[in-house]
Amino acid sequence: MSLNSHWKKDTNNISTGIRNFILINQKVLDSSLLFDKFLSQNLGVASFSLTTPIIPKFKEELPNSPCFISAKVGTSDLESIRIVESMGFNLIDTNVRFQKCLVNQIKEFPLPSGYSIRLTQNDDQNCVGSVAQNSFIYSRFHVDPLVDNHKADLIKRKWVENFYLGQRGDYMIVACFKCKPVGFAQIICRNDTLIIDLIAVDSSHHGKGLASSMITFAESLALDHSPATKMLVVGTQLANRPSISLYEKLGFRLCHAEYIFHYHSNEAN
Repeated sequence: MSLNSHWKKDTNNISTGIRNFILINQKVLDSSLLFDKFLSQNLGVASFSLTTPIIPKFKEELPNSPCFISAKVGTSDLESIRIVESMGFNLIDTNVRFQKCLVNQIKEFPLPSGYSIRLTQNDDQNCVGSVAQNSFIYSRFHVDPLVDNHKADLIKRKWVENFYLGQRGDYMIVACFKCKPVGFAQIICRNDTLIIDLIAVDSSHHGKGLASSMITFAESLALDHSPATKMLVVGTQLANRPSISLYEKLGFRLCHAEYIFHYHSNEAN
């Protein structure tokens, strides 16, 4: 397979080492691997996601260069689990997904004095980025011992900053204290589903009902501006009991679970 213009464009803004990895080792892209530009830039090594069905020979095509591969495998897909474990992937996390049917009557949560919920503005970017950088401890990169915590923090910051660059998300809802953002919910609209892509509240403002209020704001937004939306979906980590408890209290129900595996090639194979 020759690299098309899309691949060439994607490799223009990444480091020379990663770009050479892609250009020299095109066979990698013929297997189960999908190149991940975002993670390549933020982890500093060529990064891929492993898709199913898994083609076992893909590992033979990897060069003697550092790389990172992630795989999301359904908890009942025993064959894929066997393959990735036999190839040296490590189980990092269990991702759980919850869903909720939208209804016309939405329960609203009163906010303490000084707090408000609104759609973001361009000048919120730095505050929202700071909340994202300092609010996550359960993410798959934070619990992976081979990923530096500083890099894991920056991945979350860059994730939300991509919204302001027009690269990820359709809406950004912010929770404010005295007009300053102290929480956010990044929203993706997909067909008849509203996806909470990322949500966080600064730790000093926990217990104020901000996450609940941002979620109900998202529901109201969908009902007012996208009447075709029927479902609200959110994902989190199995270890993140506070988030799971919150989603269940808001009427979300578990609909899917999958294992997250990571593979690090930091030395010559």
